[in-house]
Amino acid sequence: MNIWKAILTWPYLLQTYSKSGSMTRKVLKDPSLVSEAKRYIWLKKRVRYIKWLYNIKLTVHNIENWPKRKGCVMVANHQSNFDPLLVLSVNDYSLYAPLGFIAKEELKKSHLAQRFIF
Repeated sequence: MNIWKAILTWPYLLQTYSKSGSMTRKVLKDPSLVSEAKRYIWLKKRVRYIKWLYNIKLTVHNIENWPKRKGCVMVANHQSNFDPLLVLSVNDYSLYAPLGFIAKEELKKSHLAQRFIF
């Protein structure tokens, strides 16, 4: 990670962290308060920032083989805890079915993952 990128964009990081907490509380109280599409688009923007911050470049092959109307199971190899977010960033909500994930047990203990994933 480029430390200067993080330092220069700390207000954005703080705003994202605050907004994720308030959105999580709203969704836990009543899931219909914030639509799934709005949450999905919001999270994709934040993942784009994470990719920029950590200089992550993704190359996608055969995305046309993803199911358009049916659900599917996405399995990440968990090289890092960012794997589900990176898979999410590849999916286009308007073309393909929304994604869901089965997370590893350790992520439930992570405060950051609770704000963004659960």
